[in-house]
Amino acid sequence: MHEGWGWHFKAEQTSNILIKDTDFIGAQALGVVVKTSNNVTFDGIMVADVVSRELDIGRGNSFADYEGCVSICAHTDPTDCKEISVINSIAAGCVYAGFVVPGHKCDQEKTQNSFRNNIAHSIGKNGGGVVIYPDSSSDQQLCYGGSHFAAYKCSGAGVSGMFKT
Repeated sequence: MHEGWGWHFKAEQTSNILIKDTDFIGAQALGVVVKTSNNVTFDGIMVADVVSRELDIGRGNSFADYEGCVSICAHTDPTDCKEISVINSIAAGCVYAGFVVPGHKCDQEKTQNSFRNNIAHSIGKNGGGVVIYPDSSSDQQLCYGGSHFAAYKCSGAGVSGMFKT
């Protein structure tokens, strides 16, 4: 995918999808979005050059869309997403965040494959490399983790986790 007026990829209420070795370049607001889905894997994708999009809703009013390169279940109840993986992937030149993803269970950094071997770089507008949030499961109410990730040239934090546990 190259250039566009909106998001490049959205999986919603779907199952059993593999997106492998695919580039999503030049989206507006969000590059790749998953909402309310099961068994979706992104392996070796590159999401880059995602820019802001102002939406005019009439009478001179406008609002900013959600922004980022890859958003995994952040715009829905995370418990409605199961077996979502982002591995071996790159987010570059994005607004707000390279990746917004749920964390993994604590003490599973060696075995987890939900978010592994990913890189975010050149993130602008005070944005960060990855925002990791707890999913709604009871085991992440006290502790959640993020691992196997690299970030550089981010105007904000490389890794953010600002949620109560």
